[in-house]
Amino acid sequence: MAIKVGTMLANNLFSNNGNTVNSLFDALNKNKNTSSSVNLLQMNNVNNGAYRKALRAYYQQEKSAANSNIEDSNEKMTSVKTAATSLKESAADVSKASLYEKDENGQYNLDEIRKAVNTFVNDYNKMVDEAGKSESMEALRNGVWMVNNTKSNQNLLSKVGITVGKDNKLSFNEAKLNQATVSSFKSAFSGHSSFGGRVESKALTFENIAKRSLSNHTYNRSGRLAERATRATKLDKDV
Repeated sequence: MAIKVGTMLANNLFSNNGNTVNSLFDALNKNKNTSSSVNLLQMNNVNNGAYRKALRAYYQQEKSAANSNIEDSNEKMTSVKTAATSLKESAADVSKASLYEKDENGQYNLDEIRKAVNTFVNDYNKMVDEAGKSESMEALRNGVWMVNNTKSNQNLLSKVGITVGKDNKLSFNEAKLNQATVSSFKSAFSGHSSFGGRVESKALTFENIAKRSLSNHTYNRSGRLAERATRATKLDKDV
């Protein structure tokens, strides 16, 4: 097998037999066109499995590191998906037209409107957190779009007592929220083209990003985890 393994790696893997492994790997790393041959002691190490063990240990480290990074990324993307689904649902609730219709007594249900807005704000803030922690450039880009869109709607949101903090999260003034008119809530949240409707659409985008990533099962920022894991598995079988 014409695979080169550095002598420093050999020392790390077999510190108790460093000289033997060094000489083995040095010989194997020589130009294969030369007439140099591996001495008897080196050949014995090949025959008794030391070379195989060294390769297996090295590539097992590669595979373990790749799998660990995959698990970390999957955990983050699962959190993104959970937050996105919650935000999608609460944004849909706060933007639906029926929430702003009068009941049979000709009254608006302001308690339900405020409750829906409260839930939306909490879910929005969770989405900001999870998007910010994600390693996905696609998720980060959409996160930037979402917070910028929110900032551009600050005046509209202020009419229902919602403000945008320096951390890009939403907070609301309870007194202003209670004093807000139904028309103000409706302007901010009702309909697909409203602020609430656009956030719902963006939450769906986040959800789809997470689903694609999790279905691939090998996501990372550089796109190399699948390549590393596949290579490690293949070489492990070859060895």
